Amino acid sequence: MQPAPLDHSGDSRLRLAMAFPSLDVVRVGFLLAGWTAVGLGIFGAIMPLIPGTPFFILAAWCFARGSERIHDWIVGHAWVGPIIRNWREHRVIPVHAKIAALLGLVSSVCFVAILLPGHPAIAGEAWLAPLVDARWPLPTVIGTINTVIGAYIVSRPSRPR
Repeated sequence: MQPAPLDHSGDSRLRLAMAFPSLDVVRVGFLLAGWTAVGLGIFGAIMPLIPGTPFFILAAWCFARGSERIHDWIVGHAWVGPIIRNWREHRVIPVHAKIAALLGLVSSVCFVAILLPGHPAIAGEAWLAPLVDARWPLPTVIGTINTVIGAYIVSRPSRPR
């Protein structure tokens, strides 16, 4: 006796793969993640306290796995290409990027410590009450995380050796 064939009609991934045989779900995921990172990188380049560089590096990493053509485009880009290549080849973070990143890290801790506890939108949230009322756990946690990130940034060389 032969076993009955499995019915995959309810499996949306299988239906998608059958409808579009050339579609690779993982590749599309990397492309979506890459374009999201590009969007966040552009947002970071415009906003003063949000770094854009890590997002462009992440986008290049995603595009290397999702699309060779788009990867080559972003690595060859006049504005972000040198940053990505310096990181990839030498693990270098330029001094101006280090200063901007450290200012952003310190500013975020100051923002949380000074402005956030008294904010009316936060004060009424019951699940945030222990953090807001105590005034120290949230800035301490964020400060600790930012200290580790800042130490990593400072430990990277500023120019190729």
